[in-house]
Amino acid sequence: MRFGRDLLAHCGHPSHGKERELSRTAVVVAGASHGEMFHYLEYRYARALKVPDAEREVVNAVGRLCGWLFRESQRPSQTLVVDVTRALRDAWAVPAEDLRQQHLGFVLAWLTAPGGRDVRGAAAELAEREAVGITLDPTLERDALEPHLSRWNDARKSGRDDVASAAEIRRVVEAEVSRRWSLAASGWDVMQRDARPTTSAFGELSAITQDEYQHQWRASEVKRLAGEDAFVPDPETDRLGAAAASRFFMHQYAEEKGTAALLHGDRIRVARAVLAGSALQGTITHVADEGVGRTTTPVWTVEAPADVPTRFREGASVEVAGAPGRTAVIRRVTTRGGRRVLEVEITGQKTGRAGFGDPTSAALRGTTTALLASNMADLTRQKSMKAWNNEGPGAWLTHGQSDPPHDRTTRRQEDLVDFVESLGATR
Repeated sequence: MRFGRDLLAHCGHPSHGKERELSRTAVVVAGASHGEMFHYLEYRYARALKVPDAEREVVNAVGRLCGWLFRESQRPSQTLVVDVTRALRDAWAVPAEDLRQQHLGFVLAWLTAPGGRDVRGAAAELAEREAVGITLDPTLERDALEPHLSRWNDARKSGRDDVASAAEIRRVVEAEVSRRWSLAASGWDVMQRDARPTTSAFGELSAITQDEYQHQWRASEVKRLAGEDAFVPDPETDRLGAAAASRFFMHQYAEEKGTAALLHGDRIRVARAVLAGSALQGTITHVADEGVGRTTTPVWTVEAPADVPTRFREGASVEVAGAPGRTAVIRRVTTRGGRRVLEVEITGQKTGRAGFGDPTSAALRGTTTALLASNMADLTRQKSMKAWNNEGPGAWLTHGQSDPPHDRTTRRQEDLVDFVESLGATR
């Protein structure tokens, strides 16, 4: 109960705290298996009935929150639930196999141990010997825990309290939990002390997370407190077709939005995109303004090596790397002297007031720029909204339930089967 109230307050549950600004809030877990524990907690507590009436509301609310945290942790580009092991792997290069980098102690030793490569490697191997997942080391469990647990169980069956065994069990388990907590806190501290600037994409991705927080969890809890019907996803599977389709498109939208946003200002990601053909890097050789009167129509001539793969064609929409929102259209593609020549018309942020410099300035000649595939994520988000449309082909099946249960958290598979069979009988 103490943990539950703290977690509800940390996340701004309407009964336990104010709405939070998630750009300054994080839920840090030591690794992937620890993040999956949120799903287990949802299973255990979201529908728990065998608890005192005074505690049931908090217990169930904690279960629903853990369910949302688990689902949110699976959404691409989210900024709330931080798997610190993965975050460290993504931020630094560790000279070891990918499998070994899933061990938080191993990664931290490489990053923080004093000394050269050999010293750090030895420290990493030593740290790797201690378990960091959600289960205890089998040897520790067998040798240090099982004897005390057996004595405690025997005493309990006899109606006695074995205080000494209970204290020893607590000592072993608490030491293991504290070590994992300390590793997670140390990993988070390393991330916070990183001197590199935060990517400009964080604000954009954090805004998506804030929107998910407000509409996918907190709004539902506000409705419940007001006595209204609130949709809560089932811990086992999607039992509402429209909700499943909507979430699918929201995940796709987040993936597309995150991929596009993270490209700006990240030279390594841009280089990878160039090699994949989804971006093109070249030199601006000519700048012109073809606008008439007060209109501004910047046109660039960009030259790039002809042997670099590209998916861009005439008429393709692109975006200028490092200048989010400065969109363009490729008017013409030709080759000259072993070079690919592109005529590019700037269509978005056509003036210097956007904060990225004047696109008609002659000073741009001779500079290197990268053109990125245009971000079409907003169209995917529209699909997510349209999934709730109760008209059109198939809507009678996905939206046809006229009297849904008041509390969908208790819906079972049998309810859905009965509903579908009743539709067949009435049509």
